[in-house]
Amino acid sequence: MLAGDQLTPMLDCVVSMYSGRPDVPATDLTVSLPSGREQTWAFGTGEPRFVTGTAAPALAWLTGRGDGTGLTGEVPALPDWL
Repeated sequence: MLAGDQLTPMLDCVVSMYSGRPDVPATDLTVSLPSGREQTWAFGTGEPRFVTGTAAPALAWLTGRGDGTGLTGEVPALPDWL
């Protein structure tokens, strides 16, 4: 399990792997972090979909270890991140 201060760098890393890829649907992902603040990442191409949630389900979805359960909005299927 990641500690709170490790979540943002991990999300940054995973999202950076999707940035600029033409096979990734455009997504604006807003994550509520354990510190109480929110951060938004935008990635992919096309008309953006808006997805929100907490860090654990967001990371699970981004890394292919979850189907987006626990997130809200139009959660797209993503290609492999690695």
